[in-house]
Amino acid sequence: WEDRFRALCKFKENFGHCMVPARYPADRQLGHWVMTQRRQYHLLMKSRPSSMTNHRMAKLKSLGFVWSVRNDHDEMWAVRFGELKSFKAKYGDC
Repeated sequence: WEDRFRALCKFKENFGHCMVPARYPADRQLGHWVMTQRRQYHLLMKSRPSSMTNHRMAKLKSLGFVWSVRNDHDEMWAVRFGELKSFKAKYGDC
């Protein structure tokens, strides 16, 4: 875990964020590890068995780790509805 965490720190130094793509070509293991951390966090939040610990969460949080890469459903609905309204305003119908 610590080796992958150090790799994430280097990624953040280079790119300024922790949003490692799942299929990051330069380090596929890192992309998979980041995805696993998110999954373990969500399992823990649902009171299910997880390898995520408070210590690990704190370390990841200190880097600005993003726990969910998908928007909230209500938020996404509002975004898409706004796009539809813009489309209708521009083209007259939808």
